[in-house]
Amino acid sequence: MRINKLLVLILVLPASVFGMQTISINEAQPIRVVVSQNDINLLSIKNDRIESIALPNSVEVEKNNKNGSAFVRFKSNSIVKGFLTTESGSKYQLEFVPSNIGSETIVLVAPTLKSPDEV
Repeated sequence: MRINKLLVLILVLPASVFGMQTISINEAQPIRVVVSQNDINLLSIKNDRIESIALPNSVEVEKNNKNGSAFVRFKSNSIVKGFLTTESGSKYQLEFVPSNIGSETIVLVAPTLKSPDEV
């Protein structure tokens, strides 16, 4: 019985340390993301890189120029709105909802353009 409780504890603890969200995005709709208000969150875009991210001063942003991602940390628990521009020129509206959860890795997935041969 003691081994079963230990096994459950080992399986549950890593899941509570951090989470990963994969979110489909497009330029026409705002992106709403639940993030940690206490820990650093990682934001990246699949098949693209973050050129710039505009958020209010209540958010600490550290852009990683090497891989085109950004680390964000929220100083309050109120909803934060901002904008993200990618190196390919796409612009996205962001709406972050800080919550009492562990740090999050957020991967934004933009729709891929089909080549003329695929249409």
